[in-house]
Amino acid sequence: MTLTSPHHDDVAVYDLTLGLFACPAMLIAHRAGLFRRLGESPSTLKELGAALGLARRPTEALANTAAALGFVRRDADRYALTALGADLLVERSPTYFGAFLDLMYEASETFSLKSLEAAIRDDAAHAYGSPDVFQSHEQQLALAQRFTRAMESVSAAHAPVWPTQLDLSRHRVMLDIGAGSGAHTRGALSAWPALRAIVFDLPGVCELSRPYFETSPVRERVTLHPADMRHDPFPDADLHFYSNVFHACPREKNALLAHKSSDALPPGGRIVLHEVLYRDDKSGPLAAAASSLMMISWTEGEQYSSRELTEILANAGFSSIETIPSAGYYSLVTGVKH
Repeated sequence: MTLTSPHHDDVAVYDLTLGLFACPAMLIAHRAGLFRRLGESPSTLKELGAALGLARRPTEALANTAAALGFVRRDADRYALTALGADLLVERSPTYFGAFLDLMYEASETFSLKSLEAAIRDDAAHAYGSPDVFQSHEQQLALAQRFTRAMESVSAAHAPVWPTQLDLSRHRVMLDIGAGSGAHTRGALSAWPALRAIVFDLPGVCELSRPYFETSPVRERVTLHPADMRHDPFPDADLHFYSNVFHACPREKNALLAHKSSDALPPGGRIVLHEVLYRDDKSGPLAAAASSLMMISWTEGEQYSSRELTEILANAGFSSIETIPSAGYYSLVTGVKH
């Protein structure tokens, strides 16, 4: 067999295959307390291993992986959190992402090879052993608690940002549909002092959101409205907000939600979708493609492009539709009822 010079190096396939170990390793590091320990003080490898109860080799492998991902800084034999790690992986941070890592750890079977293959072949969600993850949350409080904490974590870095990218001065009542913990309600009301809000979610989830508002300075401007977006009428509001809702639904259900919002909003009312978007040609980004795979395991939905969501809103009667990049991978797709 004759060997020839390759046309490309193999870095991409190494990153792909070896990356299989990186995410689970960080979930293990998180659960073992690596980031919590480094959040208390920088540590030597020996100190870190003693704190985690691990031998030198796995301790160093976990810490070095965290360093390669940018969460930890290594200086000789001493490790410390980077600013990124401190922002996202230390519980006292307002943008703590750890509760989502907890969800991924507890539901790790959903991204096992066999489970993902089954979900892909069946075109059906396998999380919790049920095709309807949200019905499972309503029936099992512990699952709902874990999921609500995770969504608070996912929203923490975004809720203060998107309200500053829209002029909401003429709106009076925001309906946060599928609000979860209410992080986006708190973000919008903090940015717009004249705005009031209604947290609209399943009864069990509304109860779980209550503690998040108890110490919030916006609590007097918030009403909890337990209901099911699929079946129950929307209360009066002139701003409808959906974050990570459309990606959990198939297109036909999103079309129904958009029409329902259009029917409920007054003239001049606005709809805002907050989602990770595909590029219009669906060539990426990787975060959108990977999130679509997650949706196959968890829901009936998928990630959409700006063009697709714009079409759904236009068909529901919205106009002046625009897409506005927000924080990280997220964007807003927003339209007005005329």
